[in-house]
Amino acid sequence: MNSAIQGEKPLNEKEVLQNASDAIIEEGIPFEIIVANQNILHKLNILKTSRNFIIKPLHFGTIIRMSKILIGIDEVEKLDNYIAEGIESISKHANKLVEVIALAIIDSKNKPTLLLKRFILKNLSAIEINQILNIVVKQMRIMEFLQSIVLIKGLSQMEKLMRNKTENVPKNTETSGEQSDQQ
Repeated sequence: MNSAIQGEKPLNEKEVLQNASDAIIEEGIPFEIIVANQNILHKLNILKTSRNFIIKPLHFGTIIRMSKILIGIDEVEKLDNYIAEGIESISKHANKLVEVIALAIIDSKNKPTLLLKRFILKNLSAIEINQILNIVVKQMRIMEFLQSIVLIKGLSQMEKLMRNKTENVPKNTETSGEQSDQQ
């Protein structure tokens, strides 16, 4: 296993969600990428054999940049031949997924370096990419964003209701002091 955490099994969805709970207190989720094809320089400890990264809750600008990339990924339409469809998807979308992971790692206005993207591409398996993308999605906090939209939309609708109520109240109403029997 080259990735995530050496010596441990891949993270399941429950563990990813537990890690995502750390995001509530603005903690990042750490992971390690181990160099897949180590050469003599790695064995002599001249070059590092792994790199540690932390994906913190993402800033809004980064989320927008990532969303533009993710929207460009087509849905799998033909499921007649899984192998052919899978190979086609890999050739179309592998670089987009690597770009999303790199953007999440740097989380800044700057573009990810070519060296970082190449490091991710050459050293992660498909399972490891999936695990890291689960972390990225959790750190994007999509649900919180949608809840914010619902909240703002709800406030807007409440303002309209309040405005309509004040406009529909009769202006010159006098009461004789008697109570009505209607409830």
